[in-house]
Amino acid sequence: MKEIADHIIDLIENSIRADAKHIAFGYKDDGTLKSFCIKDNGKGMSAEEVAQALDPFYTTKLTKKIGLGLSLTRQSVLQSHGKFNIYSAPNKGTKVVFSYPKQDIDCPPNGDIVKCFVQSIMAHPQIDFKLSYQEKENVLVDTSFLSYEERMAIRYSDLYAYVKEAYVEIDWNGF
Repeated sequence: MKEIADHIIDLIENSIRADAKHIAFGYKDDGTLKSFCIKDNGKGMSAEEVAQALDPFYTTKLTKKIGLGLSLTRQSVLQSHGKFNIYSAPNKGTKVVFSYPKQDIDCPPNGDIVKCFVQSIMAHPQIDFKLSYQEKENVLVDTSFLSYEERMAIRYSDLYAYVKEAYVEIDWNGF
């Protein structure tokens, strides 16, 4: 995974496989750190399951023998001297928080975060997505107010423009 957006897509897919119905995504760039948070209300994991999930040779997928997503994200973060944490509890959901020092030579580029968020919304209209100010109630993009039919009818280009506009207007210093 060459870009942070690749890691985000993988983490969102993990949330969906954990039967999450609500997924929140937060991003902050304070000038020195790029910080990300993905939170869901899926199945959650015990402490033992979290440790297993970070093992690249463990997976719950029946079609693969390895599970690289979380371990690659953690490796990427730690390689660039960042911080990586998973908070999870059974039946409570999971929250993955990670940050990269921007000046570190190993800090990967963001990639098109808006595109990965929009693609997730389009591919999974049954899920409520929020692009928000981390834990604050000031939600910038929230699909929960749309019906399933409205989500199915929305055009990619319209949604991309809407999310891009909200994303650009965010005052990341206030995040």
